[in-house]
Amino acid sequence: MPPCGVWGVLWALTVALCISQCHSQTWEQLVPKVVHELERLWLQDNGKINIMGNDCVLSVERKKSGRHKSILTCPGWTDVVGRAVSRNRFGVVDDITRDFFRKAIKKGIINEKETDRWLKS
Repeated sequence: MPPCGVWGVLWALTVALCISQCHSQTWEQLVPKVVHELERLWLQDNGKINIMGNDCVLSVERKKSGRHKSILTCPGWTDVVGRAVSRNRFGVVDDITRDFFRKAIKKGIINEKETDRWLKS
C-alpha cells in the first residue's frame, strides 16, 4: 500500500517518473535502431526511403579515393540535408543518419517520441 500525505505524493511522482523513463527512449537509445532501419530501407529500395511517412532519398557514391560520400534529402518534407563521408558504405549510412536526425531535431522537425513511434510502426 502506498504511503499517505506528502510521502504519498512524492511516492506517486517517483513512480510516474520511473514509468515514463522506462517507456520512453532517449536519442542515444534510438540512434542504433534508426540507423538499422535506414540501412534496411536503403538496401531494399535502392536509395528511396520513407522516414516518418515522408519520401526521402539516401544516395551513396563511391569516390575515386575509395571513400563513400552520402547525401540524405526529403524534398517534400524539409530542407534539412544530411551529409557524410566514410571509408565504408555502412559507416556512411550511420554517419548520415546521425547528421540528418541531429539537424532535424535541432530545427524541431522531429523529436524522440515521434521517432520511437515511427520505429515501432
